[in-house]
Amino acid sequence: MGKKTVTYVLASVFMLMMLIQLIAYVAKNNSEYYRAVKYAYDKCHWSQNKDDKIIKNEEKKEVTYKIVKDNPVEYFVNAYKEYLDMHPESFLNDGYAIQFDFCDWFDGHRVNETTLSLSNKDVNGNIHKEFDVGKFYCDRYSSYSICKITCVKELYLDLYYPHADEYLGLLNYFTGVEKVIVEPEYNDPEYINRITEYIEEIFPGCTIDFVIVGND
Repeated sequence: MGKKTVTYVLASVFMLMMLIQLIAYVAKNNSEYYRAVKYAYDKCHWSQNKDDKIIKNEEKKEVTYKIVKDNPVEYFVNAYKEYLDMHPESFLNDGYAIQFDFCDWFDGHRVNETTLSLSNKDVNGNIHKEFDVGKFYCDRYSSYSICKITCVKELYLDLYYPHADEYLGLLNYFTGVEKVIVEPEYNDPEYINRITEYIEEIFPGCTIDFVIVGND
């Protein structure tokens, strides 16, 4: 095989690989999952972070958007909902469980762990019309990064970390919460009562459920 032939073959292989990558890129960016979230990016004038991800499970009808952002705001989620309202024919309106996992700076470093989740699926598996189900990781947040959250009606509160109850003051950034599900640091009546009193002071009249998953 001559040098020209080898060069031609290698060039053809290279062009084929580039074409495959281009097709994959176009297919990804033209998917409904991407179109919906791109509308939210554009609406909020956000740039997509290189660490942002779309994790989908078509069989279970679930999609999770991992958004790396210093100040997660519900405006982004509302913009996504606006896209769904504008496109009632979208399969994402057909009983899809949709979740946004916001990641933030923690101790001066970018982390992969979620700080706040907003979803349309509650702990019982029911799909809501709104993104009114939240999970809040108290020990990963700071008052410098959190914005007011008004869309959450059902809040899952993760306190399963040492001294995480010290961060409970950040709950003041939530308004309109009707139900709080608490994963406490440990199962101790005095500790549980203290947490209950604090939550009732912030969200008077709300329902509080405790889920014990750790050791006593």
